Amino acid sequence: MSTRCPHGLVLLLALCTPLGCTKKPSRLETASKQIEADNANELQQAQAALPQLPSGSAPPEGVPAQLWTDLHWLPTDVAGINGTGPGHEPFIAHWFFGLPTGQDPDCKALQEGLSRGYGIEWSQPPQSFVLFGSGTLEQVEGCAKAATSALRGSAHVDKDTLFVRTDMGNAELRFATQGEQLVLVIDDGRLGRVADAQANRLRGDENLMALLTKVDPARATWSATTNDMTQVPVGVPSLGYTLHNDGPNTKLELRFAFESSAEAERALAATPALFEKMEAMLGKPVERDLRRDAETVTLIVDPAVMLAMPPEKLAELNQTLEALAAERAGGPDPVQPPAPAEAAP
Repeated sequence: MSTRCPHGLVLLLALCTPLGCTKKPSRLETASKQIEADNANELQQAQAALPQLPSGSAPPEGVPAQLWTDLHWLPTDVAGINGTGPGHEPFIAHWFFGLPTGQDPDCKALQEGLSRGYGIEWSQPPQSFVLFGSGTLEQVEGCAKAATSALRGSAHVDKDTLFVRTDMGNAELRFATQGEQLVLVIDDGRLGRVADAQANRLRGDENLMALLTKVDPARATWSATTNDMTQVPVGVPSLGYTLHNDGPNTKLELRFAFESSAEAERALAATPALFEKMEAMLGKPVERDLRRDAETVTLIVDPAVMLAMPPEKLAELNQTLEALAAERAGGPDPVQPPAPAEAAP
C-alpha cells in the first residue's frame, strides 16, 4: 500500500492550517477593535497635547534639587510637602496598587513606571498628591476602568483629565508632562490648573523653604510642614517641623522650629508633662530622646507607641489636649512666667 498522502488530503490539511481555519471576525468584533484603536489614538494625541510644567530656576541653597525641579511651581499657601525615599513607593501609590485591582496589567505597568511622588499638605485636610512616571494615558484609563468596575463605576480620560464616577463619589484627576514623564495631580482644586502653574512660585513661602533645607529625601519617609503642632500640646507656637523615618520598626525623628531660642526652651520644658499624661494613659513608660539646639527642639520616639494605643485611649488623649487648649485660651499660658504686678500708685 502506498504511504504517500493523497493530493486531496494534502489540500485539506493546507486549508485547515491556523490561517485557513481561522474564524472570520464578526462585525461586532471588528467594530469593537476599531473603537479600541481609535480610543488609543485619541489618548496618544491627548498626551502629546498635555500642558508642560514650567521650568524652574536653580534650586535655592540647601533645597533638594529634584524636589525643587518637581515642585517649584506650587502655590505659596501650601503648608507642607512629604515624600518617600528611593525604593519606597509614595503612600497613596502603595495603597492603591495593593488593592486587588492593582494586579490589572495596566495598573502593573503604571506601578513599574512610577518614579517618585509627593504629598502636598494644606492647613486643613485632605492632602493633594503629585506623581511622576513613564506611564501613558491609555494605561491610566485602563487601570482606572479596572478599579472602578469593582465599584460599579466608570472612568474615562478627556483631554487632560481623568473623570471617575462611582457609587462612593466622583473624582477628577489632572495630567501634565515634565519632559518625557507623565505627571498625575490628585487634588480638590486648591492647586489650581496645572496649565496656569508659575515657575518658582514656591520661593514666596520663606518659612516652608527654610524647613525644606532640613529634609533628606534619601530617608524612607520625610516631611516638612509649617502647620503648628506644638501650640495645643505644650502651649508654645512653632514655625513648623520636619519629620524623618528609616522604615518599619524604626524611630520617628521630629524637629520643631521656633521663633527664638527662648521659645524653644519653653517648649522643651513643657514637653515632659505631656509625656507623663501619655504614660499614665498607657500604663507604661514611653522611651524618648528630647533635646534642644538653638531654635530647634528634636524629639525621637517610637511611633509604635501611638499605633498601639487603643482607640478609647486616643480619644482620651485628644480630650486632654483639647482641655489644655481651652485652659490656655481662657487664661494665662501656664508655661509662661506670671506678669509682674503693677506698683501701687
